[in-house]
This record gives sequence, C-alpha cells and structure tokens, in this order.
Amino acid sequence: MAETDPLVSFAAPSDTRLHVHGSKYSTVNQNPQTRSLKKGTDKQEGAQHEAYPARWFILAVFSLLCALQAATWNTWGPIADTVKVVLNWTDSDIALLTNWGPISFVITGFLFSYLLLVKGLRYCVLCSSLIFLLGLGIRCLPVGIDNLKWTMNAGHVCIGIAGPVMMSAPTEVSAVWFPPHQRTTSTAISTTAAFLGMSASFLVGPLIVTSIPQNSRMRSYSRCSRSNAPVLSGEAADFTEPVRHETQGQLQRWGPEDDQDTVGWIGFISNIAGMLAGLVIARLVDLLGGRMKAVLILLTAGAFIGCVWCVLLSMRYIPYSLMSVYITCIIIGVCVNASPPIFFEITVEGMYPVSEGNTTMVLTYLNNVAALIFLALPLIPNIGVIWMNWLLLGAIAVCIPLLMMYKEHYNRLDEDKMESSIQN
Repeated sequence: MAETDPLVSFAAPSDTRLHVHGSKYSTVNQNPQTRSLKKGTDKQEGAQHEAYPARWFILAVFSLLCALQAATWNTWGPIADTVKVVLNWTDSDIALLTNWGPISFVITGFLFSYLLLVKGLRYCVLCSSLIFLLGLGIRCLPVGIDNLKWTMNAGHVCIGIAGPVMMSAPTEVSAVWFPPHQRTTSTAISTTAAFLGMSASFLVGPLIVTSIPQNSRMRSYSRCSRSNAPVLSGEAADFTEPVRHETQGQLQRWGPEDDQDTVGWIGFISNIAGMLAGLVIARLVDLLGGRMKAVLILLTAGAFIGCVWCVLLSMRYIPYSLMSVYITCIIIGVCVNASPPIFFEITVEGMYPVSEGNTTMVLTYLNNVAALIFLALPLIPNIGVIWMNWLLLGAIAVCIPLLMMYKEHYNRLDEDKMESSIQN
C-alpha cells in the first residue's frame, strides 16, 4: 500500500500529522509545494484543505470504540438492584466497578498523554483497543459466582485503562483529518458517541435483567446515583468539568416510586437528547466560525434553569410527577451533554500550538479526578444524597461568571486563515 494512503498515514509513528510524499503536515496546515499532489480539496472561505473521504470511516471506527467503551463501563449501574439480590453484592461493590474508570484514568492518563505525543494517534488507539478487548475477555471468563467479583473488577480496570485515549483523542482526530469548518462537528460526533453507548446501556441492561421491586426511598436514591455515575467520567470540558459530574449523577434521582425500567428509560432519553443536541450545536458552531463562548454561556444558563427545577422537585417545593422528571432530565441532558465538544475545541484553540491530544488529556484528567472524588463521597456512611442537589446547583452557578470572564482566543483558526491567505 502506498505511503500516501490515508489509512497508512494515520499511523504517523513519530507525529500525529499526516505524511504525504515526505512532507509532514496536517489536513489543515498544508505544504504549498505539495498542494498539486493532492487528490481532493475542501474549500471554505477561499482556503484549500485536504479532505480524504476516508476521514469519515476513521471517525466512524473511533466513535464506535468510544460508544462501546462507555456502554461496557456502565454495565452494572442500571441493573444494580437485581445485582445486589442475585449476586449478593453491596452498593460499595457496584460503586467500585464504576470507580475503576476514574482510578485507571488518573493512574495512566499522563502516560497516554506522553505516548500520544511520541508514538502518535494510531499507536495509542490500537493499544487502548487491545486493552479494552482484554478487559471484555476477562469479564467473559466462565468462573463461579463466588469468583465473579474478581473477574469483573479486573475487567473494569482494563476498560478504565482504555478510557484516556477514547476520551482525549476526539480533538486529535478532528485536527488530523478534518478542515477547520468541520472540526467541531467531528469532535462532537466522537464525543457524543459515548452518550450513545451510555444510553444503550441504560436501555439494554434493564430490558435483559429482571427488575426487583423497590422497598424504600433511600434504596431508590442509592440505585439512581450509581446508575448514572459512569457518565461523570465519560467526557470532559474546561473549568466546568466538575459540573458535568454532579449533573449527570443527578438525572435519575427523584422518584422513589420509579422502578428500574423507568430509570433506564429516563437515562436513555436524556442521553440521546444530549447527543443529538451536541451534534446540532457543534455543526452550528462550525457554520458560525467561532462564537463558542456565547454558545457555552447559553448552554450553562439552560443547565442552571434545569438544575433549579431539579432541586425544587427533589425538595418537594413543587408537586412531583414523572413527566416533570423527564422534562428536567432532558433539559439538563441537552444543556450539559452538548457542551463537551465546544469546551474541547475552545480550549484547544486557546492553547494552540500545544498538541490537541495533550490539551484534551489534561481536561479529561481533571474530569476524572473530580469524578473520583464525587463517586467516593456517597460511600461515607449516613452522608445522604440531598447535598448532591445543592452541589450541582452551586457548581453550575459558579460556571456562568467564569465563562463570562474568559477571553476566547482562536489561535489555531487564525493561523489556518493566515496560511491559507498566503497560499492563495
């Protein structure tokens, strides 16, 4: 296969940029001397950028990996009630399986950040995929119920180790393969793919596993807290990352009369709504050519309104109804889950020329540190769950003035436009 084949170019052993005829550049930062050798261009605002059709195949494969990793990560939360009865597991056992995600990320995150810089994107994706496959294989080992806990924990450790690349590489993929007016859309597709996998886990698990009737309000709260916890580490953003943890850990927390299937549907619908909204808003940002800060402020304000409604429902200041829970979850899901791709891109733009993968790795690392703390707090005896509602509301409220004070910079986009004008 020729060296110019895009699928081979993706390997980039010493750099994540494409290599064509011995010249090194990305799909955006073109070498004018080799522009005549290109097989296709994508024109936007007079600029010429490489646009291989294979980029959509690469994006689809990577997005599928992200979706599968998120789905397998969230295996046990949606069926926690049944698991505690059938396998005699405790809330701590189930919480530990969830916690292996952020624990593994915190331990291996900087290692993969170094490998992304030194070995390139393809090498890291392949390594993470093999580790992910190993984790799934360990979970399938035919051991007895008494030993099942050990294989599940070992499997979830491997699944968690695969997380750093799956969570941090979307911006690297978009930078390597996509022109400027498609970057945010590309990042949104691979980022929101995790929501698709998460949504599937909320739906498939309760449909396959028999639900256990609820006997107490506190048990319902505990179950709901665990069921949505893995989303906390699924994606990352900027200084609002802790908000994502509290928000997505809250979406299914209110009704003691809601059974396991209902909670699963709430999680499924809210995540799907967030995924679709993320794609639409990301495409809008690409068409606008910036203005990410304004979009993020609007999303955060919407999340704040949804969280106020959440607190009023949980405290019974307004009448409880299942429809209100659905509406609240959808509002929070849309506003919170649509923001990570925008946060990724605005941070990468401001930090450029720092590598996209390394910048996003720092964001997701902070995300998982916050998730680890948040998931560990419910393990404290008699701590309750009401504090989560107020923490959620406070975290969202703090983010609004922080976003307003932030001065957005589009260093990468400005450089692309300048180079394109010089080439033309």
